[in-house]
Amino acid sequence: RLGASQEEYKKTIKATVVDVTQGFNKDLRFHLTNGQVWRQIEPRHLQYPKNRDFEIEISQGMMGGYRMRIGENGRMVKIRRTQ
Repeated sequence: RLGASQEEYKKTIKATVVDVTQGFNKDLRFHLTNGQVWRQIEPRHLQYPKNRDFEIEISQGMMGGYRMRIGENGRMVKIRRTQ
């Protein structure tokens, strides 16, 4: 058993993306309404709504990393907060 319960790892944060930009190495950066910026850290093509705000869910994994899901049925992608 690790120090925290399983329930703590099931917490998700819902947020709204207001802009998506591309970094110099083609990673995507997701700009949220609260000013946070999260960067994609694994090479994976993501489908996301263009030219409009959209909802995401961010969850923390058991090893401390974060994953993001776009919409209800979107694929998960590893992300890291940059701002």
